[in-house]
Amino acid sequence: CNYLEQRQLYVKSVSQEASASTNGLEKSFNCTYSSGEKNGEKHTIDVSRDLVYAIDLEMERLSTELARDFEDRFPLPECLPGGKNCWMHSVPKTAQPFMGPNLYITPPGTSTALHQDGFGTVDSVHLCLQGFNEVVMVRRVPEVYKSKVLEILEASKRSLQVVPHQDKLGGKHAWPTKRIVGELRSLGCVVSVFLIGPGQLAFLGKGRFHTFRKMTGDRLPEEDCHWALRNEITNGGQYNDETCISIAWDWLFRGVTSEGVNRELATMLECMALNERRKKKALAIPEICMFRSAKHLVALGKTKLSVEDWALAKGMIPSLKAVITHRELTEPTGSTKEASPEPIARRPYPSIDAYSNDFYCGCCYRELSNRFWRCEDCARSGEELYLCTLCHSQLGSIKVHSDVHDRDRKHTQFLAHDRFCSLDEQKSIVEKLAALVGEDQVTYAKETEMRLNFVMAEPVARREPAP
Repeated sequence: CNYLEQRQLYVKSVSQEASASTNGLEKSFNCTYSSGEKNGEKHTIDVSRDLVYAIDLEMERLSTELARDFEDRFPLPECLPGGKNCWMHSVPKTAQPFMGPNLYITPPGTSTALHQDGFGTVDSVHLCLQGFNEVVMVRRVPEVYKSKVLEILEASKRSLQVVPHQDKLGGKHAWPTKRIVGELRSLGCVVSVFLIGPGQLAFLGKGRFHTFRKMTGDRLPEEDCHWALRNEITNGGQYNDETCISIAWDWLFRGVTSEGVNRELATMLECMALNERRKKKALAIPEICMFRSAKHLVALGKTKLSVEDWALAKGMIPSLKAVITHRELTEPTGSTKEASPEPIARRPYPSIDAYSNDFYCGCCYRELSNRFWRCEDCARSGEELYLCTLCHSQLGSIKVHSDVHDRDRKHTQFLAHDRFCSLDEQKSIVEKLAALVGEDQVTYAKETEMRLNFVMAEPVARREPAP
């Protein structure tokens, strides 16, 4: 774009020490906001000082041909959203939240906030096409230790709840130093400090804190953790100050062995439960993925299960049981007539599409994989508001998010619906899967099962009415 061209002209003039050129070079770039609250407003960018980071450019919308070419040529299609190694492989595309691929374009020098993708619930892949990325990543640690990790990184606890490029952060964290990295490693944390250049790809697992910085040719202070790596690139003549271009996407890595499947699911469900408590809408949809995968494996039967299917089935059982336990706590059987589910097909007004990707509780943002309550008042007006059973039971005291619907509308009539199957049907699927592959547990299954039952059950006992 014109901004990048003007920025590159300025940088080139400075690098050539052509003071006469820079004095006469136009530094102001005028633009107009095309969306959001400032839509239509004029804005001036100083190309000598301001760095613009074009983020989340959907390849499908930007250039359909480019997106198709990438999908055809990428050598690891199983690692794309909905690919064979992704949990969403068993979910229709219409029910999958959008996770990319997206384009990212920026001059060198920009950076992201310290964050976990999808608030800790999704994996991500970053493919560098042009420029260099300096990356710091902390290997996954239990939730109880994350606050300590953030304290050492001199980052705010908001890193648990921010997105990579979120505005109004009040100043980003300082880039990690050698001392900080050393302190984390002395406590047993695995910290990766690395670069990815053109043609290189980084896999960032779910629940891992990480941050990116687009490399410049400037000299770093020696205490910066990337000091040696940057010197190696600049001294070797590999750096040329070109625009940084990357492709990135999120996905849900399934795991390979039964132990790996168990750990990936436990991490995802644990983060989902904690985000529910923080009232944060996560990106992952683990429950619908698990139960659809389990139903498929049961349908295959014992004789048709491959080695990969067997490992998947064994690894899923602890998490499936944890979800069933949570549903039993929040959705007791034998309740009033009002709670009897209404078949989704019968509607006097717009019907519910069970295969859409917007099934989240309008209060706590819990994933609604099955039982949910629909506000009939909203449905009559052409809008939708769904609540989980727990929030519906506290209807007089909850706060409904303004991004879901009009806060001022009265919500007096709700009907219960089962999205795909009842709790009893889910129990039957889990029992059949356990009978199919045996009851012997995978390594560490007892530990993850206890952790999941505690984390997923605690909000039921401790959730208080919203002030």
